[in-house]
Amino acid sequence: MGEGPRASLGLFPGVRVRLTLPLLLTGVAVAYGLSVAALPLSRAEALYALIPREMLASGDWLTPTLQGVPYLDKPPLLYWLNGALFAWLGLREETLRLLNLLVALGEVWLTWRLGRELLPARAARWGAGVLAASLGFYVLHLQLLPDHLITFFLLGALFFWLHWLAGPSRLMAAGFFLCLAGGLMSKGGIGLLFPVAIVGLTAPAAGRREGLRLLLSPWGWLLAALPLAVWLLLLEGRHPGAAWHLLVNEQILRFLGAREPLDLQGFSLPGFWLLTGLWLLPWTPLLPAALVQGWRAAADSGPPKLSGCLLLLWPAVILGFYSLSGCRVEYYPLPALPGLALLVGWRLDRGLALPRDRALVMTLLVLAGLAVLSGVALPALEAMLAANRREFAGLAAALGPLVPGATLTMAGLAVGGAWAGCRRPHAAALCLGAVALLLTAVSFQALRSLAPLLGDQLPGTWLKNQARPEELVIMDTVEEYEYAASLAWYAGCRVSIVVRDGLPRYPRPVPSAADHLLSPEQLQRLWEGPGRVWVLVDAAAVPREPWRRARPAAVFPGRRLFVNRAPLPGLPEKVAAEGEKDYHLGNFPGPERPTGNQPAPLP
Repeated sequence: MGEGPRASLGLFPGVRVRLTLPLLLTGVAVAYGLSVAALPLSRAEALYALIPREMLASGDWLTPTLQGVPYLDKPPLLYWLNGALFAWLGLREETLRLLNLLVALGEVWLTWRLGRELLPARAARWGAGVLAASLGFYVLHLQLLPDHLITFFLLGALFFWLHWLAGPSRLMAAGFFLCLAGGLMSKGGIGLLFPVAIVGLTAPAAGRREGLRLLLSPWGWLLAALPLAVWLLLLEGRHPGAAWHLLVNEQILRFLGAREPLDLQGFSLPGFWLLTGLWLLPWTPLLPAALVQGWRAAADSGPPKLSGCLLLLWPAVILGFYSLSGCRVEYYPLPALPGLALLVGWRLDRGLALPRDRALVMTLLVLAGLAVLSGVALPALEAMLAANRREFAGLAAALGPLVPGATLTMAGLAVGGAWAGCRRPHAAALCLGAVALLLTAVSFQALRSLAPLLGDQLPGTWLKNQARPEELVIMDTVEEYEYAASLAWYAGCRVSIVVRDGLPRYPRPVPSAADHLLSPEQLQRLWEGPGRVWVLVDAAAVPREPWRRARPAAVFPGRRLFVNRAPLPGLPEKVAAEGEKDYHLGNFPGPERPTGNQPAPLP
């Protein structure tokens, strides 16, 4: 257990807080503050911006809608929080990123507090640092995801349970069940399942069966279930079948891989575990030794038994759950990262205390080898990610220029740190931290390079300035109707989608007035009709009618924009300020050809 008397282990640390944690939190705030302003919304996250914007515009905070279509896949807490920030600070992307920053700071702080409960003080600080400086924590917290709230409330639930275990009280019990309520309102069943399963397995495994009594509280379960139950009852009254869709289709059938519609291509089991290892970089090579240390502590009969059992069962429950699931996405390992980070921090602290320990040296040598192999592995990584989402096509080409310099620098740092670490373990730890900072910087540059592929900021901004309100904007060759949210956000208009091979498809019946899915035949009639129609297509898509023989009006990274009639002459100066150099305009015959300062025409 942590150092110091139990009286000092309250909700807030005492005045003897060392400078490490404030500096760490400041570093996280600066890193995220500088990063988020340069990254536009991706297709995968834009719905969490568009839904609260529609809530704010309509005044309806009960039913989440996406382009006017009720979106009942997830509980509404993330939408409510973002909508409240919109109302307070305005409709800006920076407003959306603020919630991610606050949650990230909360996760690092709670990881440190949990570490203080379970580990020596220095190991707790190392664990918080490992989490903050891991690749997945940084990259995924630059995206709007409900899984960040799931992780935050899971940390809170374990924090309150450990305090309740040390001295049962109504305050700690209330905190635990309120965290369960927050998890349920963030993403449904896993917000309750994960903390309850971790507590339910840890208590008997650690010989602390009295910890199970908290799970038998009737008033606690009422407190946890009441917010979701009230919201679902009100929603069911307005949209019959909403409860079945959220609780059965989106929870049970998704887990079984039988959700309707089957529009999500998840990762294979090896791919999921590979991504989990990538997200923990650069600390991943230290994980086997950390797991061995945790296992030995769990097998001990002394005070470290609870620490070992909790820190082993925590990631085991989460990663085991998704390993059994028929649906796996790249960000699902997020709730397991704090537990893995504390295990690694514990092992790191032990390695620094033993001069002859070679775990840090071996970790750096493995990282040097991985750096050298990164260029070779990049095409395979692209193939794995593009099989899940087409917009990752082109990843290797986009990141190729970054690889040589990053590889040489990282390999040099790692080899130099391994050599210095043979005599001074702290030198190895310092170099490992430098590798983590370098990996963060390279990740940011990679995300900037990939941003045009992952989102629709460039075509959306172009259309906002070029298309008239009465003109139709259509997306083709996307399998999920949620992926129109990025274009709709930046274009400021409703976006229709063409259905190909049965996808996309709504999971529930939609009123005809809100339906924005088109058949290929409807697209053909609109294309040949009197109105102007814009069609955005992924560059990696197989050519289809009617745009198969058309010349693109504009070409963006990973996207082609077609139009059935030449756009109005002239390119507004505002577009140039938004990144005109990133695309090319097509050539249009006659007087309607765009004029003015424009990029070179297509070859």
